[in-house]
Amino acid sequence: MKEYYKDCLEATKKNIDFMEDTGLKELPSRTCSEYDFVYYWTNEDINNSLNVAQATFTRSLSVLGSGDHPFNLIGLGAKEIDTFDSNKLTEIYALGFKKAMILKYTYSRFIKNMENIRFGRIGFNDVSDLVKGLFPYMEKDYQLFFQGLIDYAYKKKLPVKNVIDIIAREEHDLWKYQIPGNNYLQNREAYEKLRQSLNGVNITFKALDALKLREEYQDKKYDAILLSNILDYYFRFYHWRGDYRKIFGYEKELETLLNKNGALFLYYIFQLPAPDGWIYPFNDYDIIPEDLKEEELIKFLSCYDCYSGIVLKREGSQARTLKI
Repeated sequence: MKEYYKDCLEATKKNIDFMEDTGLKELPSRTCSEYDFVYYWTNEDINNSLNVAQATFTRSLSVLGSGDHPFNLIGLGAKEIDTFDSNKLTEIYALGFKKAMILKYTYSRFIKNMENIRFGRIGFNDVSDLVKGLFPYMEKDYQLFFQGLIDYAYKKKLPVKNVIDIIAREEHDLWKYQIPGNNYLQNREAYEKLRQSLNGVNITFKALDALKLREEYQDKKYDAILLSNILDYYFRFYHWRGDYRKIFGYEKELETLLNKNGALFLYYIFQLPAPDGWIYPFNDYDIIPEDLKEEELIKFLSCYDCYSGIVLKREGSQARTLKI
């Protein structure tokens, strides 16, 4: 096992020790940690947010998270996807476990197994056997990580539902939104399209803060860059709240990575306060539409039965437009 993955395993073992010492049944959030828990699923309506943008995704740069962003991008024709995340465990969960689940199982079996794991309907031993059954579909380092994790978890006899719950969790019950919110789960045909395409798409991963994207990828150009809601963390931790200049400067940096007519998905808005207008497009961060001079604010009815939106910047665009 490469040193990088050994470090991931050792850090996860320390998380297990912490859970054992404190009696916790799940790892508490350590936001922006290198070894934080991963979400089982996205909480965004990626399907609708990408479709309303009418963008091209052949070569994309995307946050990794639960893996749903790159998996949706493949359904929209992506052939090369560079992913990033400050949390190193996202790679092991998304590109190790979840990707292998898709490659091995049919549509109905994938959904059933994910439900069983998520809701604790099958026991620790059965999930461990299921994970080991995925090894032929995983790269060697992912296999060794999960084998080491299973062995250590058995030794500790943790009070968790299963071995995946050691590295992943869901703060809210989002399962009913996953099928409408992800294009690859819409139906059997969409899932099989992803399944058959997955190994033919070049997906890379780098563990890094999104503030370093231009530095890391300066020699590449993309049709689309997806940031999800990363700006939320910058508002909170880097004091960007209400400061459009910082957002604009960051935006200009990332524009240098776009192909001609490329699209920067700058910010995902989970819920807009009113269906007939924009109040604070950056949630409660005191940035109003008038501050956004060159961006498109695109509103759509999401799978949550509320209005959500995306703040989009297209390469070379100069004027803000409002689309409803």
